[in-house]
Amino acid sequence: MGRKLGHAASRYGHVIFPTNAHKPVLDCTRHLLSGPGQGWAKRVFYSDNGSTAIEVALKMAFRKYLSDAAARMGKSFFKFEVEGEEAFGEIKVVTQRGAYHGDTLACMNATEKSVFNGWAQFPWNKEACVVVEPAYLQQKDGAWVVKLPHPSDEELNYGNKMPCSLSAFFDDCKQVLLRRDAEALEVLYWDAIDMALGPHKSLGALLIEPVCQGAGGMKFIDPLWQRTLIRYCREVKQIPVIFDEIFVGLYRCGAESVRDLLGVDPDIACYGKLLTGGQVPLGVTLATEEIFECFLDNNQDGKGKQRALLHGHSYTAYPLGCSAANFAFEKYNALLKRECGKAKWKANYNSTSSGKLVHCFDRYWDEGSVRQISQYGSVESAVALGTVLSVELAVAAGEAAGYTNTAGTERLIRSLARKGVYCRPLGNVLYFMCSPFTSKEECDGLLEKLHEVMNLT
Repeated sequence: MGRKLGHAASRYGHVIFPTNAHKPVLDCTRHLLSGPGQGWAKRVFYSDNGSTAIEVALKMAFRKYLSDAAARMGKSFFKFEVEGEEAFGEIKVVTQRGAYHGDTLACMNATEKSVFNGWAQFPWNKEACVVVEPAYLQQKDGAWVVKLPHPSDEELNYGNKMPCSLSAFFDDCKQVLLRRDAEALEVLYWDAIDMALGPHKSLGALLIEPVCQGAGGMKFIDPLWQRTLIRYCREVKQIPVIFDEIFVGLYRCGAESVRDLLGVDPDIACYGKLLTGGQVPLGVTLATEEIFECFLDNNQDGKGKQRALLHGHSYTAYPLGCSAANFAFEKYNALLKRECGKAKWKANYNSTSSGKLVHCFDRYWDEGSVRQISQYGSVESAVALGTVLSVELAVAAGEAAGYTNTAGTERLIRSLARKGVYCRPLGNVLYFMCSPFTSKEECDGLLEKLHEVMNLT
């Protein structure tokens, strides 16, 4: 990676990206469209980090929503713009409770008030979202539990009714889904989502972290719930869907894109973090051709450039960032895609065999060992997917779980540090996050040390 960046620094001077191109950005675009965007994305917009990639995605989604809404009214969006605000009112985003999408203003506005974006953090923040409460997956006392959303607020404890593997929740095979009464559960989810979103007008986009909420507490969401939410937003609200894959994408959860786990394509998706192997900042927003076409003027009013997506950064698609991404993709493709390439992945996804999606669920963290962690009295839930291991500690009666409750995790962190393991908590959640290239032997060693300190607390 260092040699690649050194070569790019000596080969390419930095120039502003409009009207200019270079080989690293062309190669990076090919990697993105043939990788996480394969089969759905046609366009890539480059920015400088994950938060700005989300800002771009929101601009794209709102334009698509308004263009479609104007068309349903028999009007052109470009001629509708003057009266648009009066006709539509305040446009809001559908988002998940506990979501986090970045620290720039639109990203904060797109989530409910929290410790990250409340008045004390930024008084200009204005909550412009409608929140839906997800159904969460937990592993407690060695059994899988689904925490149902409001108004049910119940827990479905599957005990021995399902296979021990988390993979059963992601398998789209009816035989497996029916074991957990998926058809009835989908109706329950649909009704809860409709109760939350049905009364609201002017919803401009659905913005979700697919499968796992990162900074919101490393919480894993029932994929059936997210599929139902996406279907509702597309069929009932007719709004575009944004996947925030900045944290979860590019093998963080074991798959190149988490859409491979959900089995649903987005309209827009954002990537960062592992995009450059963590060496330099870079953000990208992938979109369908239909999204792109919403920004074409088509000579309808002669305003041309005013109708384009006027968003850019001094370091948009800079050669060093694109070169780092190209190196990362080359390594991912050589070492990981060889094991779970698209054709094999799709075959596994639709398979009824017991080996389905195997590299997501046991390539790094041993499922049996994680199950044992879930059985400690101090543990509320222990879940591992891909490179992520999340251990949620139980909190004392009367205390609130969350980002500010670190009493239990701080003790564990100090004990782990004495064993040479350094990590940080998200409140009462302790998480490990290895590299996509970490060996299972290394993860086994980390789990062994975690067991040692858990036995002492």
